[in-house]
Amino acid sequence: MNILMITPYYPIPNNERLGKQTEVVHYFTKRWVALGHNVLVIHLRYPHLKETMNVFRALASLKYKAPDFMDIDGVNVARIDCFRWRFGDLRLLGIQKRNAMRFIVQATEQANFSPDKIITHFPGVTMWLMEWMKEKYNCPQMGVFHKSDLNAATKQAFFDAARYPEVYSALGFRSSNLLEEFERKCEVDIPKYVLNSGVPEDILPTCPKQYSGNKKMKLLFAGRLLAYKNVKYVLQALAMSNDELDVEFKIVGDGPCKNKLQKYVKKHGLSEKVTFVGRVPREKVFEYMREANVFITVSHPETFGLVYLEAMACGAIVVGCKGTGIAGIVKHGENGFLAEHENPFEILEILKFIQEVPLDKKNEILLNSFNTVVQLGDNQVAEYYLECVNGLK
Repeated sequence: MNILMITPYYPIPNNERLGKQTEVVHYFTKRWVALGHNVLVIHLRYPHLKETMNVFRALASLKYKAPDFMDIDGVNVARIDCFRWRFGDLRLLGIQKRNAMRFIVQATEQANFSPDKIITHFPGVTMWLMEWMKEKYNCPQMGVFHKSDLNAATKQAFFDAARYPEVYSALGFRSSNLLEEFERKCEVDIPKYVLNSGVPEDILPTCPKQYSGNKKMKLLFAGRLLAYKNVKYVLQALAMSNDELDVEFKIVGDGPCKNKLQKYVKKHGLSEKVTFVGRVPREKVFEYMREANVFITVSHPETFGLVYLEAMACGAIVVGCKGTGIAGIVKHGENGFLAEHENPFEILEILKFIQEVPLDKKNEILLNSFNTVVQLGDNQVAEYYLECVNGLK
């Protein structure tokens, strides 16, 4: 099967200017290639003008440039930038749309690639393109929503839910929470699928972990220290605990909020409990996860959060955020816990419960967590996604 993927996010190796790009779409496509399918990715980026800090470079991007292909793990990838000229405005100039259409036609011709199925991630943003592609290639199309795309699409004045069945054979959602949100906002009578991320096969556990009998709670956060990650509310919970919690909190990662968080720790006398580890390689993050018995990230908004699955695979009880993507995986009190993202009182109560609950209950939660995560290996979820694509009509 020939699968054409249109996505604004795709990892480009050795390109520091673009920064770190999420690999989530690549996890799927490289598995499809390994299963014998042909995949062509059009990495259609929508950087804002401020990203380049150079208006001349942005203007130069209006001049058409032919595709330049990259092979990434067997996946054929071509990238084109379409700068957004006003922050928050997803509309492009006519010349940018024409360039993108021409680029896709030339890319498919150069690759001798005739798509059997077409997928776009962020279908609200690319509706203008997918309407054209439906007519051009006359094959089934699927649109896959992420959190930011769903919010942007349904807020735009040009959003029209009635157009979706005309363009897409099915819709995908990166979490069950997103699917529920979409269905609250509009009615679209076409198949819908939940397409979660998967945890790397090489860290999937073979048996459930047992909670350490040691009373001290080894608490872990891992990720970018950004405002929406809400690490400050976890620190507030620890500051409010009045030494009721016997805890060691390691914060793995770096980011613009680090200095403020360090000042808060010092001001509230948490230095003996909290350690800022800094940024470490991915394999080292897994080591910290295996050492921890509780992993906490109450980030909001969050499309899904693969890091939760990684922590579950490494044997930590996870505390996530209500109303986000992980809420479709974590069942409060069964295989983990969920808290309001700006509620340190609730975070504290959850941590106290985990500390005080009998050991057999903790191990029951870990067993449920194990049974959840072993069904969500990245190969398994990629193959389920492929089944959905294969069934498009």
